[in-house]
Amino acid sequence: SDGVEHLVGIATSGDDLVVTVDGTASSRPVTELESVSVIGGDRDDSLVIDSAPLPIFYDGRGGFDLLTIGGVHGSVLASAVDGTSGTLLVDGVAITYAGLEPIVLSGTTDVTIDGSAGDDAIVVSQSGSTITVATTTGSIESHIFSIPSGSLTIRGLDGNDSVTVTSSLSLGGATLTIEAETISVQAGTTISAGAVTL
Repeated sequence: SDGVEHLVGIATSGDDLVVTVDGTASSRPVTELESVSVIGGDRDDSLVIDSAPLPIFYDGRGGFDLLTIGGVHGSVLASAVDGTSGTLLVDGVAITYAGLEPIVLSGTTDVTIDGSAGDDAIVVSQSGSTITVATTTGSIESHIFSIPSGSLTIRGLDGNDSVTVTSSLSLGGATLTIEAETISVQAGTTISAGAVTL
């Protein structure tokens, strides 16, 4: 609640975890740590995680807060609690978040986006090489990411869920799997992928 926007970065350097807050870096051996918590203020805060060798918790609190998963990763599994909180498993390591707005992913082979326990109206769109998975019900956080190289899976899970593809999707050789009670593709749109399972 200091009235200042903050930029926090988490990365690794050798055997150390490096945390940078507004340009000032500090490091600790990863073996001395069990987890990292980042608590935002009342303005627009941003957390950029290039590598996550241990669990991370991020509470954006007030403002328009952003989580970016940088670097190159084999898999990301996004599980929603509600429209502003949930968990990302990045190569099997948990990043738990609350009080966020969008989540930005980069450089991932396999991306899986899971809905919440309620009724989700999920919308999928693509602009250039960027895909957005969001909801009209506000029940999961918006995820923005580059085209994965291996697979994209979207699962409604519990509740009465719908997934609507609102623009043409061009995933190259990546496969696309969508699981929901209702799946719609808007008229005039096309889906191009290594394989498609609806």
